[in-house]
Amino acid sequence: WLAHVSLQPTNPENDSSIVKIEHEVVARGIAFANGISLSSSGKILAVSSSSLAEVLLYARDVSGATPNALTFSSRIPLPFAPDNLAFSRPQQIPNEGREDALIVAGHPHFPSLGSVAQGIPDSVAPSWVLSLTPCLPSVSSDASKASEYDMDAPVSASRKAPRVQGHEAKT
Repeated sequence: WLAHVSLQPTNPENDSSIVKIEHEVVARGIAFANGISLSSSGKILAVSSSSLAEVLLYARDVSGATPNALTFSSRIPLPFAPDNLAFSRPQQIPNEGREDALIVAGHPHFPSLGSVAQGIPDSVAPSWVLSLTPCLPSVSSDASKASEYDMDAPVSASRKAPRVQGHEAKT
């Protein structure tokens, strides 16, 4: 689940150590919610679900009647169990009204990660980092080509997870 927590000083002029705490669960049912990131516009919230190998995207109300309210937008299947998330806007490319790219890092072989966590000698755990950039959905007449993406990577994400319309994925 996701919760929104607000901390506000009750009397900032005299004692800012006394705060009012507000807590509200804003999204439920996220299997192993393990990472979270907010886009620079504040309009998109991404949450990783490590158990289901996907990222969930939520639209965030930034100025409406219910500030910070989340509405589920989409899910993006991944070729690994995602862990860490970060939105990133490339400095050299004009934004042109588009949202930031989402950088997702995770573990393609969870048993190996468990071996490392247990301290088993000589164990190693691979990692995978993927950039998900918002784009216009492409139309392709060749269904086999439409399913291939991320072809410059040593192991293409398209071998492990389906393409998601509206996002370009690159390892």
